[in-house]
Amino acid sequence: MSFSSFRGIKNIRPYENILRDPCEYILGYCNLDLYSLSDFIIFYKNEIENYFEIDVCDFIPDEGKHEVICAVDISNEKKSTMTRDLKKRTRKAGKKRRDKIKNKYSYENPFNRIHGYVILENNPGEPRREGTLCINIICTSFFSDKKAIGSWLMESVIHLAKSAKYNNIVLEVGNQEAITRKDDMEESEEESEEESAEESTGESAGESAEESEEENHEDLIDVVTNSLWRKSVRQANEYKEPIYIILEEYIRDVISDYIYDEISENVECEYEKDPDEDIYSYGGYFYKKGKRESSKLIKFYERYGFKEEEKVNTAWKCFTSVPLPAMIRYL
Repeated sequence: MSFSSFRGIKNIRPYENILRDPCEYILGYCNLDLYSLSDFIIFYKNEIENYFEIDVCDFIPDEGKHEVICAVDISNEKKSTMTRDLKKRTRKAGKKRRDKIKNKYSYENPFNRIHGYVILENNPGEPRREGTLCINIICTSFFSDKKAIGSWLMESVIHLAKSAKYNNIVLEVGNQEAITRKDDMEESEEESEEESAEESTGESAGESAEESEEENHEDLIDVVTNSLWRKSVRQANEYKEPIYIILEEYIRDVISDYIYDEISENVECEYEKDPDEDIYSYGGYFYKKGKRESSKLIKFYERYGFKEEEKVNTAWKCFTSVPLPAMIRYL
């Protein structure tokens, strides 16, 4: 199985067919279509270079471990995702505030055309499972003015996987309770100091010379990473503070591998064993607590035929040992 089999697949359900009332979308200027990330960057290369003042260069990634599929508004008439109310408030704002809003909503920033995206992994697991497609991330943009983008992406991935003859699709349901351990916060400050020290040491002359001979896409990776990561921002109900549901470091690793045609090894989360280790295991206390708090998300996946399957995590090892609920949909 390979992502190249996605090319040329037709009969993907149009976005408007997802909507209960498609009239507003049909009569509006928006025109949503699905693009791979590489196709998006190539298609909007000039706009990306002009807005971010970077050199995209000529990159055509070979098929690798990941694919990123984006829900893109390719309309030439629509100019932003701002609501009428936000447009009114923007007119009264100062220049600094207007520029900040434009960077988040205006199509002058071409990445604002991406209303949602899904990161797929081909044949996950240890050993890698042929015929299995993994949904690593499915994300709708906080700044999108369209509904049901996540549903459209999910239906499209299932259609693509069936057409490409995959056997099943797997995913895990993220929750903060399972990921965060009591020792994380204690170690975070120490780790950040160590990372800062490592970054400040600089590179050897040999490494710098070697890298200068290779095509450098670091500016593009920075732009893509930040653009996709900030789409995952949400507001915490209690404090009204912004939170990000996806780690920026994870996005950067995927995008770096994607653009440089490299495959990095999965980073396993390792912790020292202690008497309370079982509470962090699959099915343990924090797994159950996190699962309860992710009940709405689990119901969303169940609507599309996914069911929880512990072996995807524990036996197939498609994910790390962090006890997130693992789900599978047989095709």
